[in-house]
Amino acid sequence: MDYRDRGIAYSDKQDYDKATTDHTQALKLKPDYAESHLWRGVIYSQRGEKQKAVDDLKAALKGLDDPKLKQRAEEELRKLK
Repeated sequence: MDYRDRGIAYSDKQDYDKATTDHTQALKLKPDYAESHLWRGVIYSQRGEKQKAVDDLKAALKGLDDPKLKQRAEEELRKLK
């Protein structure tokens, strides 16, 4: 299991601190990991860290191919405006 997968698993368990840490580690290893940007952005949004959320969600949109994940990122960005 890599950092991204573990970050998603922690998010599912609502352990957002560990999820954020793992997504950040994943992005250190692979800065264009769009899914880690997406899920970390969602967590930042939930925490009220608006600018961090916007930055991550915009980065996610640049690299996401999956239409459902792209839609999720767009929805999160709309919520932040």
